[in-house]
Amino acid sequence: MLRLAWANVVVRRSRLAMSALGVALAVAFVCGTFIVTDTMRTALIDSLSQSPSQLSAAVMRLGQARTVPRELVDRVRAVPGVAVAEGDLYGAMTVLGPDGRRLSAEGDRGVLAGIPADERLSPVRLVAGRAASARNEVVLDQITARAHGLAIGFTVSLPDPAGGTDPYVISGLVQPGPKLAKYGTTAIVGMPYERAAVVLNAVAVGRIDVLAQPGVTPEELVTRLRAVLGSGYGVLTGEEVRRMEANEALSALDAFISSLVIFALISVLISGFVVYNTFSILVVQRFRETALLRCVGATRRQVLRTALAESALVGLIASAAGQVIGVGLAHAAMGTVIDMADGIDLAGTALDIRPGTLVLAVLTGLGMTLVAAAIPALRAGRVLPVAALREAHAAPASGPRRRSAVLAVVAGVAGLALAGYGVAIADTGDDSQTELVFTGAGAALVLVAVLAAGPRYLPPLAGAIGRGTRRLTGTPGRLAVENIRRNPSRSATTTAALIIGLTLVTLVSVLTSSMAASIEAGYAKHSPFDYTLVAEGGNAPIPPKVQSALESSPQVGGLVPIRQGGVRADIVVKGELLRPQGVHPKVAELAPGAVTRGTLAGFGPGSIALERKLAERMRIDVGDVLDVRADATGIAMELRVVALLDGLSPIGPVAMAEPDFVRIAPDKPVSVLLLRGANGVAEPRLRAAVDAAVAGYPSVAALSRVVAARQWNTSVETLRTLLLALLGLSVVIAFFSLANTMSLSVVERRGEFGLLRALGMTRDQLRRTLTAESVVMSMLGVGVGIVLGIVCGWALSRSLAIVSEARFAVSGAFVAAFAALGVLVGMAAGVLPARRSATAPIVESLRKE
Repeated sequence: MLRLAWANVVVRRSRLAMSALGVALAVAFVCGTFIVTDTMRTALIDSLSQSPSQLSAAVMRLGQARTVPRELVDRVRAVPGVAVAEGDLYGAMTVLGPDGRRLSAEGDRGVLAGIPADERLSPVRLVAGRAASARNEVVLDQITARAHGLAIGFTVSLPDPAGGTDPYVISGLVQPGPKLAKYGTTAIVGMPYERAAVVLNAVAVGRIDVLAQPGVTPEELVTRLRAVLGSGYGVLTGEEVRRMEANEALSALDAFISSLVIFALISVLISGFVVYNTFSILVVQRFRETALLRCVGATRRQVLRTALAESALVGLIASAAGQVIGVGLAHAAMGTVIDMADGIDLAGTALDIRPGTLVLAVLTGLGMTLVAAAIPALRAGRVLPVAALREAHAAPASGPRRRSAVLAVVAGVAGLALAGYGVAIADTGDDSQTELVFTGAGAALVLVAVLAAGPRYLPPLAGAIGRGTRRLTGTPGRLAVENIRRNPSRSATTTAALIIGLTLVTLVSVLTSSMAASIEAGYAKHSPFDYTLVAEGGNAPIPPKVQSALESSPQVGGLVPIRQGGVRADIVVKGELLRPQGVHPKVAELAPGAVTRGTLAGFGPGSIALERKLAERMRIDVGDVLDVRADATGIAMELRVVALLDGLSPIGPVAMAEPDFVRIAPDKPVSVLLLRGANGVAEPRLRAAVDAAVAGYPSVAALSRVVAARQWNTSVETLRTLLLALLGLSVVIAFFSLANTMSLSVVERRGEFGLLRALGMTRDQLRRTLTAESVVMSMLGVGVGIVLGIVCGWALSRSLAIVSEARFAVSGAFVAAFAALGVLVGMAAGVLPARRSATAPIVESLRKE
């Protein structure tokens, strides 16, 4: 029987080719996904291992405020057993190239990092040249250097506190370490630690890294540090810090890996439909052959094992081919992944091809083909020997079954209930993760219900399409619709792959369009300022001439000065350390409604506003009166919560009225200006007024709200492109499903086509009939998929609210493109089968096997 299975595969290789190709593509996706992710994981672990392995301990701030006073570094150095201690020192800084242009993207600023003298604590790794040592030298990250054509010896400029710029010579190129990975592709320059502190006007640092003296264990050092610093600071051993960094980095990578695996499993699922359809049709076509086997002594079990062995052979051959394709896909994908993998140095990294990955790929392909072919194999085993005497062996009309109807009802009711609950709790502003889980599970169940109910709703839909296109298609179109309606189960199975693929593609399009619309609405409400002007370098002030020029400009409708917080302005609320900023009460006039709850209309002395998520975590609501104490001076006051802010708000996460802020931090200057244009002033005129005011002051960066929103939208577009590219393979496999079904049906319905030709149907009419059948079936799958994708996209967009202003949007261009794609896919899938059936001689078509 095994030899028979092999012979069937060889003889019918053309009929199995589409199924094998679908399996190979799915296996290639799985194999390529795991190769790429294993390579990324290996590179990430290697980069983490380059972190200071000698690190003995680290001191960090607890609470919302993350920086510590620079004086604390001296206290740490004075602890017995400490050999070296340095605080993380980096801040935003505009970096100008030799031509005077910014090296970062529009709206972004660069990062200036202080490089400690002890290389063991350096946040960067030197890859070319030498470390900066002179006062006018810096090192530059190699990605920025490559992007702008810079090299060692070139000159860059940084703003100085007086409003001008200072030139610096590039002495070396560096690779940012894990600490700076969060800045992605932003330009990063480094200079000696003390010089960076002067340029940044730093009064605070980040985490303090500590190296122990010989003979002092990390545990002993941590105990001594905790005794000196008290409970206000967290002290961890170096091993705990490395483990924490690794967990954070790997958790983010694991989320990315999980999304890739999900897309790979989707392609496997759709390939399963291709295999199921293929073997279902082959079982019908080989009906008499199977019956003859039973006549000559083959048992049901032998027939079943033969069918499963045939599917296993197809799965093994396709999986082997998929492995080769998967390695090629991994090679091709690494270029894209290198551009996206911020903080992971993948340049020159060899692919991590593990034996387990290859074995998993084979098991995936083999398992999927066996599972998909199991039901057709069981049907083959039930063929009776007497069936060999029957002449007709066409596919019996298969209508909807009771089990499918029950599954559709149960899954539909459960899915609607879960999705409805997820949308309902989304409106209450509770945990979005919970909302997303319920809504996502509900959407998946609704998809199952739609697939299970396919045999019941597809025939009437096909009839509606036929009536609508009767004038265009005539008799061939009517025959095509009747062919679809007479076997609803097969039609439903054939369109299932297209329904899944188009549902997911439309869902991604709706979600990303809704995200972009939500971000735009969020900026319009919660950040209603046209420009944000920021002074570079820590505590540097906005030059008074800049502020006065803007206040006197007729193009400017109003300004809101802000004094940014720092370690000397930290406050204690409910035992937690918070970092506020002092906001001028003018915000009550210019943006009273820029809140998620409450109002800024009464914002002034005695008021405070908090970011919504921070307030919810601290169990604070609008109207609460908070006991506030300045951490540095001990000044106490009572502040009433007047509003909760969105994450996009420029005055969050903690906003105090300027008079109250000045009481606790009188030395903090105005370092940010929020600017709103006058009514009726066009954007170009306002931009010209802003540029004129900041001209000659490179230390002041003017950030446009339009540019900020555009950057968000660019990120959303990148996400949409990536997701659609990942789903593209699933759509391709779905196309194979339709083309495969049409090709096999030509063989199965050969006698039917011969009879139609004998009754007078021309070759062109037969060709048009089959093409129309393929197009209608494709339109059914695409139409149902688009509608379902829009509905599920609406529910998920309500749950996946990245800002408080959730919006629902559908891209008409994408929907039209998907619909046109459906027609083209249908036409392409029917071309070869139509040509094959039309060119077959009538006598040959009527000949019985």
